[in-house]
Amino acid sequence: MKKNTKLQKGFAPIFIVLIIVLGIGGISGTYGAIEYHKTSKLVKEAKQLTKEEKYNEATGKLELAQNSWLTKNLGVKKQEINEKINKNKNLLEDKLEYTQGIEEFDKGNWEEARKLLSKVSEDFPHYQETKNKIEEAQKKITKEQIAETTAEAEKEVIKATCQNECSSSGLKRCYDNGYQVCGNYDADKCLEWGSTSICPVNNICQNGNCVQQKCSDRTLYGQCSTDRSKYCENGKLIDKCSLCGCFTDYFCDITFECKKAGALIRPIKIGVIEFAPKDVQYGKLYHCKGGSIFPLQQTPVPIPVIFQLTQQDCPEGIEEYNFLEIFNNPAGVLYFEDVRAEYLSHSVYYIDEWLNNEALKYNKTIKINLEVKGPYTLTESPPSSSRKNLCPGTPSFFNKKAEENGINLENYDVVIYIYFDDHLLSQRQYQGFVSCAFPPTKTTFNNVETWTILGDHYLSLILHELVHVLGAGDTYLEPCPRGNYWTCCKIPEGIPEPNKVPLYPQTKACLMCGQIQLKEDGEGLVPGNLSFVTLCETTAKEIGLIK
Repeated sequence: MKKNTKLQKGFAPIFIVLIIVLGIGGISGTYGAIEYHKTSKLVKEAKQLTKEEKYNEATGKLELAQNSWLTKNLGVKKQEINEKINKNKNLLEDKLEYTQGIEEFDKGNWEEARKLLSKVSEDFPHYQETKNKIEEAQKKITKEQIAETTAEAEKEVIKATCQNECSSSGLKRCYDNGYQVCGNYDADKCLEWGSTSICPVNNICQNGNCVQQKCSDRTLYGQCSTDRSKYCENGKLIDKCSLCGCFTDYFCDITFECKKAGALIRPIKIGVIEFAPKDVQYGKLYHCKGGSIFPLQQTPVPIPVIFQLTQQDCPEGIEEYNFLEIFNNPAGVLYFEDVRAEYLSHSVYYIDEWLNNEALKYNKTIKINLEVKGPYTLTESPPSSSRKNLCPGTPSFFNKKAEENGINLENYDVVIYIYFDDHLLSQRQYQGFVSCAFPPTKTTFNNVETWTILGDHYLSLILHELVHVLGAGDTYLEPCPRGNYWTCCKIPEGIPEPNKVPLYPQTKACLMCGQIQLKEDGEGLVPGNLSFVTLCETTAKEIGLIK
C-alpha cells in the first residue's frame, strides 16, 4: 500500500504538465503552427540573403525571427538564430573592410589596403581573392621600398659628384627674354640656375634686370614722344597724332600726320587687293526693266532663291549682272533710273565718296586714292578663324600672296585684302574667315560672300575694318548686357541720335556699331544700305575729324 501511494504521488506532476501542454495546444495550436511557419520562413529568407552577401538585410530577417513568440517564449530555434545573427554581423564587417581595402588598392595606397584586407576573416566568401590582393599589395610595398632606397642612394651619389652651374647664390643672368637667379633648387649641394622670370611687355633683360625699351629719342615703348605727333612702337617712332596730338596751329589728318592749318592734305593711298579660289562662282543680279531688281541664286543649298525670271515677267527687257561687275564697278554704284536709291548696291570704289561725305559733316575733307588689284586666283585656302581667335595666320598668308603676284605693299598707306567666298554656290568645304583689322600695319582682311548681291552689307563691314585701321574702336557691346542679343550699341556713343525724343527707334546706324537700335533692350536692325549708316561723333574724334 505504501509503495502504490508513492507511485501515484510521483505521477501527479507529469500528469499536470501534460494537461497544461495539452491545454495550451488546444487553446493555441493553430497560432503556434502559424508562428512556427513564419519563423522558419524568416530563417530561410535570411539564409538566401546571406548567400547574396546582403548581410544587413539577413540580420534584419533573423532579428524578426528572434523576436517571434515561439523563439522568445519557448526557445524554438533560438540558438541557431543567435548564431546566424552573429555570423551575418561578422560577414558585414568583412565586406566593409574588403570593399574599403579594394578601393585603397585601386588608388595605389598599398599599405592601407594591406591593413584593411588583413582584417577579413576566413568565413568571408571572397577570402581567397582577399589573400591574393594582400600578397599583391605586399609586393607593391616591397617594390616601392626598393625604389626609394635606390633613389636615396642615387641622390647620395649625385651629392657627392655634382658641379656648380653658377658661381654664387643670388647671381642673375638674362635668359629667353627674362632672367634667372643662381641658387640651390634641388636635393644636391650644388648651385644651379633657377626658372626663368619673363620680363614685362616692352621690357628687355640687361645684366640680369628687366629694363623698359626706348626708341632712338629715348621715348619709352608704348608712349608718345616729346615731338607731339610721334609714338614709340616696337622701337620705331611712328606718326600717331590721333593719340599724341599736334602742336599749336597744326591738325591731325586722317593718315595720323600733323599738318599745318590750311596745308594741302595728301590723299590716303589705299590698295584693295582681291583674291578668289580657283573656279570661283559669282551670284547674279537681274534688272527687270520697269522697276525691279532680283538676285538669282541657283544653288543646291537652302538659301533664299528668287524665282526664275522670264521675258513674260519683264516685257520691257531683262539686264543681267554678276557679283564682280557690281562689286568692282568704278562708278561706285550700279544705278537704275527706275529703282529707289536705298535698294542700290554700291561698289568698293564708293569708299572714297562715303568717307568724304561723312567728313564734310564735321567740316573736314578726306581724300583717297584707291587702287583695286585682282582678283588673283588662290590654289590654297586662307587660314580659318573665329570671333574668339581672329585671323590667326591671315596677315602673313595674304602678304605672301600679294608679293607672289608682284604687288609692292610699300606703295600704300592702307591695304584692304578681299577674299571672295563662294562656298554656298560651289559647296567648297572651306567656309571663309572672320573679317578683322590690324591697325599697327594699317591692314584689313575681309571675307566677302559672292552670293550676296543686293545691299551694302559687306561694304559696311569693309568700311568698319578700314576705320579701325584709321584709329577708331568699336561702339558695340558683345554680348549685349541689356537683352538677349549677340551685340548691341553702346549708349550714347554707339547711336547717331543720342538726344532724340523718344530715343528709340533710331533712324540710322553708327558705322562702328553696325546696327540701327530699335529698342532699349538692344534689339537692332542691320542696315541694308550705306544711306542708313553714318560716322558718329565718337568715331570722328578718334580718327581726328574733330577735337
